[in-house]
Amino acid sequence: DPESGAVVRELPLDADAVGLFLDSIEPGFLPTPGSSLAEGVRRGIELFVDPTRRNKAMVLVSDGEDLEGEVSAAVERAREAGD
Repeated sequence: DPESGAVVRELPLDADAVGLFLDSIEPGFLPTPGSSLAEGVRRGIELFVDPTRRNKAMVLVSDGEDLEGEVSAAVERAREAGD
């Protein structure tokens, strides 16, 4: 969602496909500046749609800034969703 400054996708298990996706990201990829790690984690949790599936993992790629805070609570919710 370029408007929110986030790209949330279910990544394939193919490492080469993941590499291609990561190689395509560059500065200016998203038109909206700003960072919200918590929002990225919350949006990632939405991909955990199958509660019976084990070994869920989330990869968060960030510029390192968290301008909105609340990341600790979002990470705790992700841990709970991943169990």
